[in-house]
Amino acid sequence: MRKILIVTMSVALALLLNACNSSEQASQPKEDEPLVKQSQFIDDAKAALKQYIDASIHRDYRAVYSMLSSQDKSRKSLADYMQQQEQETNPLADSFYDKIQYEILSLNKNGDNVKAVVEYRFPDLEKMIKDTFNLQVLKPDISNMELQKMKQELEARYNDSNMPVRTSDRLFTLVKEGNNWKLSLNWK
Repeated sequence: MRKILIVTMSVALALLLNACNSSEQASQPKEDEPLVKQSQFIDDAKAALKQYIDASIHRDYRAVYSMLSSQDKSRKSLADYMQQQEQETNPLADSFYDKIQYEILSLNKNGDNVKAVVEYRFPDLEKMIKDTFNLQVLKPDISNMELQKMKQELEARYNDSNMPVRTSDRLFTLVKEGNNWKLSLNWK
């Protein structure tokens, strides 16, 4: 009787250990399982987003345009985009683009797209102008010579340690086109 009990307990213990090993193996993801694919999906989108933001900060507008979705490109030509960027560029900001910093706060898969939230930290040029020149708004008819003088004064007055900074979050949508990630700005 005692032998039967020992054999029965041994078999039960062996079955229990085997069941534990099976569940441990099943819970560890394999390389070809969706978790890894999803991780690679997000990593690829993050790399594309970083490339886009870096090109934007360095004002490489041709590169920025090349990273836009085909839907956005169908709504605005490269020539129109380049012209818009020229018109929106603040000549006083030239010296401070390299001070822009960003952090990708989140990337979330949304079907075949990825939604990303990016926090930007950038010089508060408006405050710098107000504090340095006691101006609320720049005059529209300011000469290039006056702008250059103002730019030099701002550069002399502000460095990394005393520069006022603004923080702003921005939402991005990345779409998969073929094998590449593109930014969708939803231009109308």
